[in-house]
Amino acid sequence: DTNITAEYVLKKANGLVALLKEHPGIRKNLVLTSFMGSIQALLLSEDKRIISAAYRVCRYLINSASFVDWLIKLRLDAFIVISLAKDASFHVEREQALRLVRAFLDFHANIPKSIVQAIISCIEKQDDSLKNMALETLLELCFVNPRVVSCCQGMRVLESMLKEYSTFPVASIILDSVLQLMSTHGTRKHFLEDFYISVLFTAFSDSNTKASLNVEKMQNATLLISKALKDHNGLMLFSMGNFQPLKELMSFFQVPLCAPYLIDIFLDVLRI
Repeated sequence: DTNITAEYVLKKANGLVALLKEHPGIRKNLVLTSFMGSIQALLLSEDKRIISAAYRVCRYLINSASFVDWLIKLRLDAFIVISLAKDASFHVEREQALRLVRAFLDFHANIPKSIVQAIISCIEKQDDSLKNMALETLLELCFVNPRVVSCCQGMRVLESMLKEYSTFPVASIILDSVLQLMSTHGTRKHFLEDFYISVLFTAFSDSNTKASLNVEKMQNATLLISKALKDHNGLMLFSMGNFQPLKELMSFFQVPLCAPYLIDIFLDVLRI
């Protein structure tokens, strides 16, 4: 109805969300298919507040993986991709779209490649306000739906972030996640050939080509390498290709600027 105002729609949407939050059990008694025509109509609105409300209502209506599959069949994934591709002025809409994807993960639902690629695009944008939230979502996807992440080359994105030693806490979390992914066959088979542990040596490689040494990056690289070498899954990665990554690491002893950091690494790993 074109005569209905945005404020009226938002009031009704917020009221439904409040009801579902207070009484989540009623979702089992709702005929969810009856809501979808209205939700699709809201998503087609030109008002970003209404689109945001539609995503929020949808998130609270989800009660099973089968319902998520049904949403995807209704092309909800296309709406999500379009929203995530918008600029920063649509922050609330984009955030609600990503929150809806995270709700899909709560039910271990299948996520289409298009959504995963949209999430990766958010991570690759340096100034994206949703970058950290998108990264967290991608890491969760690695465990819930590793095949799709592998098909979308998600590990390549994680590798690129491990090179950014200026964001050490984030790099540390990514490395912990990668090591955990290597601990079980179900996830390891998808990522073992895609991840190169030598990405941690980037700071050492750069020391050969740059006039000045970035001490902070070298220290961060040292901590990450030590973390990997002290983990049995990390040792497995260092042993790939007849121990090629370990040989590459040892070769940096020939670089005077790198040698002290390598000594610190092995003293720490060997607990000397």
